[in-house]
Amino acid sequence: MVGDRPFRPVYRALWDPDYRVREIGTKGVDVQIVCATPIMFGYAWEASKAADLGPRRMNEKADRLLAPVIRSA
Repeated sequence: MVGDRPFRPVYRALWDPDYRVREIGTKGVDVQIVCATPIMFGYAWEASKAADLGPRRMNEKADRLLAPVIRSA
C-alpha cells in the first residue's frame, strides 16, 4: 500500500524464492534480476536514515532470502 492505494499485487512469489523460481520457470525464464522497488528506497524517510538503513537492510534481506536458493542451484 502507498497510503490507502494498492501498490501492486502481493502474493507468495514475493517472499518465497522457491515458489518464484518455479513460477518463472513455467514462463521459460531462466534468470531474474532482483531489485528493490521504488517504494522500498526510503524516499519518505529522513535522508540520514535512508542512506544508512535502506541499502544495508535490502542487501541483508536479499542475502538471507536468496542464499538457500543460490546454494541449491
